[in-house]
Amino acid sequence: MHDKRVYIMFKFILVFLLMAVQAIAQPLPTRTIHFVVPFAAGGTTDVTARILAQELSKNENISVVVENRPGALGSIGANYVLSQRPDGSVLLFTSNGILANRYFSNNKDVDVIDRLIPVASVIESAMVMMVANNIPVTNGREFVSLMQSRPNHFHYGTSAGGGTLQIAASLFLRASNTDMIAVPYSGGSTAATDLLGGRIALMFDSNLVGMQHHRAGTARALAVTSRERSRSIPDIPTWREIGVDTEFVAWQGLYASNNTPIEVLQALNRMINNTLRTSTTTNRFLETGADRVMNESLEQLSSRVSQELKVLERALTR
Repeated sequence: MHDKRVYIMFKFILVFLLMAVQAIAQPLPTRTIHFVVPFAAGGTTDVTARILAQELSKNENISVVVENRPGALGSIGANYVLSQRPDGSVLLFTSNGILANRYFSNNKDVDVIDRLIPVASVIESAMVMMVANNIPVTNGREFVSLMQSRPNHFHYGTSAGGGTLQIAASLFLRASNTDMIAVPYSGGSTAATDLLGGRIALMFDSNLVGMQHHRAGTARALAVTSRERSRSIPDIPTWREIGVDTEFVAWQGLYASNNTPIEVLQALNRMINNTLRTSTTTNRFLETGADRVMNESLEQLSSRVSQELKVLERALTR
């Protein structure tokens, strides 16, 4: 009888110790994580978030819910995340367009980056400079020359108030010394409709969308925005190859409230990077037109964001 009581007590102690070890090893407060995408469903950021959510659920045996909360340069979704408990269970999944919000709006509620901390980067891709088929040029250099010869005559599509479409367009206009008329759209898909219809001359879009239109012949890809040619469309020259001395890549990543405990941020970063390293996840992202699947530590990602903020400040305020 005494031995039985000792055995039962030993089992309780063992279970308690195992639970304690698991709690130390896993600082996340819940096995359900919410990715808040501050854009409409179906865009590049949304597709990227849903792929990662599926792979993370499968690899880490957790539930990942994707929510779309679009509007106000992504600040509606960002401010929702900031209103939640800073425990890592609700994360903002967005593009690096959010880093430039302060340069495209005077609304302080839109400039949220100082209240967020990066958790993980996911993919990186060049953007594609798309030109309508009715523009009488055959390459990027001819397009730049035509725009320079007729300032404020042609129209370009951009996202309303900011985002990666606006960043890429602003960098192009400054570096090429051209002036065009901006036409704001609620999203890239509506801008693409007008580009294909010849109602605007230029827009920038993701590799995936640009590659599809280029190959279908419905619009022409005349350059990519990255330093090196894109792996998904290697026949398209870079900006610098057509005489535009600048560069830009779009990337997607996750952010948390900057009050989130460091051990939670570290756990999230490790968990996400473990999934990004799997061949299935990598291949799924490369199939969407990604040039690189990321795998950055918190320190590397913080340095990336800091450097990019400085670059954008120099490029967009001069």
